[in-house]
Amino acid sequence: MNSIKNDQAKYAILPWITVGVVTIIAIALSTILIKIGEAGHTREQETAAQQKESAQENVPPTVHVPKLKTPQVNPGSTYAFSITQWGVTVDLSAKFGSARYELKDGVAILSSDLINSLPQECAPLREQFGFKREGSKLTALKPAAQCEVALEVYNEIWGLLEAAVTTQRVE
Repeated sequence: MNSIKNDQAKYAILPWITVGVVTIIAIALSTILIKIGEAGHTREQETAAQQKESAQENVPPTVHVPKLKTPQVNPGSTYAFSITQWGVTVDLSAKFGSARYELKDGVAILSSDLINSLPQECAPLREQFGFKREGSKLTALKPAAQCEVALEVYNEIWGLLEAAVTTQRVE
């Protein structure tokens, strides 16, 4: 009878051993899965941080928004520059060289040798200089961002445009 009790005790303890082993395996697997998930999340954060850093490195040096007064420049010799569709003429500085305009969305975008002399880093700004018509008055149009690489050229273009609008005449 004693051997029957020993056999029953062995069999009675077997489910508890099985539960204990399964619990240990489950804890080990969950720990491993959590570590893998954290590692993946960390890699995503590192990748996002690297992408953000590289995006910041690739930002052209044209993001400074000017809060300055109009630069004072000497326009030198000038010539009559007509915007025929608007019936307006301004005295444009010869420093611009050969100048042309294109009307886009009610704005006269200026293209010239001086504007095209801005370096490649500031190329997007080249198509943002010109004149804007507000009623019967012209205002100088310049990019919101400055060209930090060629600030002197940028300021000269801006100043020359401001000087030109002061000479506006209706044809």
